[in-house]
Amino acid sequence: MLFYETEILRRGCRINSEEEEKEQYRKVKYLNSRLKHLEDGPDMALIWQAEMDIISVDYGLDSDKNPDPSFPERLCRLFEKELEGEEFSPGETREITVAEVHEHRRAADNRNIFEMCYRTRRNIEYDIYNDGCYELSEEIIPEEPLTKEEAFRRAEGLMADESFKDELDRIYSEKNACDEFYGFPVHYHLVAEGLESAMDMARLLVQALYSRGRIPGRRISTVNCMDSGLSGNRYMNALFDNSAGSVLVFEMSGNEEPESSYASDFERVMKYLEKRWELHHGKTLFILVENLENPGFSKEFAARVQEFMEFVRIREGRGNAAEARAYLDRLADATRFAKLDRELAYGYLEKKKSYNPSDVHRAIEKWSRKVLREELYPAYKELKRERKRRRHKKEDAYQELQKMIGLREIKKTVDEIRAFYRLQKARERAGISSGTALSRHMVFTGNPGSAKTTVARLIAEVLSEDGVIENGNFVECGRGDLVGKYVGWTAKTVKAKFREARGGVLFIDEAYSLLDNSHSFGDEAINTIVQEMENQREKVIVIFAGYPKPMEEFLARNEGMRSRIAFHLDFPDYGPEEMLLILEKMLSEQRYHLEKDAGSRCLEIFEKACAMEHSGNGRFVRNMLERAMMHQALRLSEEGSRRISKERISALAAADFVWDGEQQDRSVRRIGFM
Repeated sequence: MLFYETEILRRGCRINSEEEEKEQYRKVKYLNSRLKHLEDGPDMALIWQAEMDIISVDYGLDSDKNPDPSFPERLCRLFEKELEGEEFSPGETREITVAEVHEHRRAADNRNIFEMCYRTRRNIEYDIYNDGCYELSEEIIPEEPLTKEEAFRRAEGLMADESFKDELDRIYSEKNACDEFYGFPVHYHLVAEGLESAMDMARLLVQALYSRGRIPGRRISTVNCMDSGLSGNRYMNALFDNSAGSVLVFEMSGNEEPESSYASDFERVMKYLEKRWELHHGKTLFILVENLENPGFSKEFAARVQEFMEFVRIREGRGNAAEARAYLDRLADATRFAKLDRELAYGYLEKKKSYNPSDVHRAIEKWSRKVLREELYPAYKELKRERKRRRHKKEDAYQELQKMIGLREIKKTVDEIRAFYRLQKARERAGISSGTALSRHMVFTGNPGSAKTTVARLIAEVLSEDGVIENGNFVECGRGDLVGKYVGWTAKTVKAKFREARGGVLFIDEAYSLLDNSHSFGDEAINTIVQEMENQREKVIVIFAGYPKPMEEFLARNEGMRSRIAFHLDFPDYGPEEMLLILEKMLSEQRYHLEKDAGSRCLEIFEKACAMEHSGNGRFVRNMLERAMMHQALRLSEEGSRRISKERISALAAADFVWDGEQQDRSVRRIGFM
């Protein structure tokens, strides 16, 4: 529902006594009761303020109805009929938020010109601001029409991605019927590192749609910081019920709850939201924001609702330093600190080759805090506060892969893949068609702890950075995530995982676990995977992983499986020297170091471990280090020193590293009863 406020200009009102004022209020209260009986009137109408010169009226319409331009004039005639001797003329009309309607109803009740028990044409719940289950903000975008040229100029100012510009082309295409609202053919999935830059994109999209007649209203309602109590919440129900003709933006980051309750609680939330989106998507424009800093359950939810609604996925763009500064200038001009030192704000843009809009928003936030505390209120300039240790910037995925210990053949293959797809892109730019898209699926084989999962995640990021895949989506799953509990569920479950991984990598660990002797649900999962590998070959890269021998049986299970796999990467076990290098890398990350004889002791243990059938590889190293850290803690505590030097706290001795034979090879230490 869309809500409007119209002003009715009032002339001829004369109030000379308290009794006349009371009589005027009685008449206005009577008018309020008459509004719901207007022929062809709106779904709700309310006089919320009656001053000497202006009467303010709110009214609401279903999204299928356009605002009746004659309605203010009809109100004037009604008021002249009921309030004899007075003259009325239409004033300004504007679209308003649901929260404004709610506050106006309360104001009318306080002024004794409206009783809350009155019913309008429809019983509408206006209280959408909640009891703590989510945060909500509403805004009305500008009404001024936006030409295609202006829309693209503003998109450039936002450092827009090509996916954004492609959608503007579709919005302004002359192929579309633009004179009347029929519904929403698509909804939007915005991907950004922060809600602020996503909202900049959303506002421009909505203004462009409104300018082309593609959406009736200009109200944007943004929901974020949801928690597990959202499901069935009456305030959220009211928000959905009032959303027709407007825009609902959801950032589904969720909140930080214990992992044990998070999955089950948010499964209920997703089911609730899924039903609501399915019910309302014909009349409400939905925008899903995937916050890359904290994606929450946005990817999984997008996969669910794509069963019944189509998304246009738009990524946050990038720009050079000059474009980032221009964007920062526009954001700074919109703040209260527009006249203050802009050079200081530029200093918060980290020096790098390119920037995304979220980088600029973060710079503005830091600058605003700085000028508030040091320029406007300098008395607080010297106030000291405890600062968290600054995290190191995440390094480039390719460089991170190159720094991994060993894996020489793996790194070489990744280089070949990158070189091949760079050449394909060069051929495309040269106008040389490559025909059918080549298969990009992979198989990783190796023993536990050989870094298969880590490498798969890094490959997803590397291929995303190179533009081989649309994004760095990395969806990890196993048998339990793919095989349904009941007949008919498995195929749907597998397809949902492919949708969740769209534009990225679907990593199926221990893929051979899908094999079963019953040839039922597991086989159904395998057959569906093979089918989706072909159907989604340009959108999803599938990486299977597992032990070498069982994976051979898995690949032989379906005739079409092996032919669809382009790369088979074998992860060899680490040798003793490589395991020592892995240990040194882990020690550096944990800010520990080895004492003089500890290195040779560790190498001796690694040689014994490698002589066993399954050494445990990287997991063995990690488990041994964790045990050594506990031994060190016990050793230092038994020495009884109250104050221990930083050097001793950080040093691990040879005695801290213990070889327990086969027991040490176990990846899980069991405590309690067998």
